[in-house]
Amino acid sequence: MADDITVLYCDKCGWHSEPDVFMSNNCPFCRQRIVEFPED
Repeated sequence: MADDITVLYCDKCGWHSEPDVFMSNNCPFCRQRIVEFPED
């Protein structure tokens, strides 16, 4: 893997997005905290 890909994932409602599509600390739908999951 050349680049580490991190998926943004909402703790509450399960919304997720590519980091180049959306960058924030809160979910755009339910405003809950977003956590980052680095993929292998």
